[in-house]
Amino acid sequence: MATERLLKRFEPGAMSEPSSFLEQTKVHLQRALETEDPDEKNFHLRTALQLCSCDGVTEQSD
Repeated sequence: MATERLLKRFEPGAMSEPSSFLEQTKVHLQRALETEDPDEKNFHLRTALQLCSCDGVTEQSD
């Protein structure tokens, strides 16, 4: 149930498309702060961490 709600929020077009990993990370961190649902908070925090990791990989390949 909580997973379905999360998936619905992040369908294509549901979230504005920030131009960089940094902007996407900020969006997820803000949403983690705003929600009270532990599953949703966990989702946003994990996504932010993954985006930070991806950003580091792209910087290393340049």
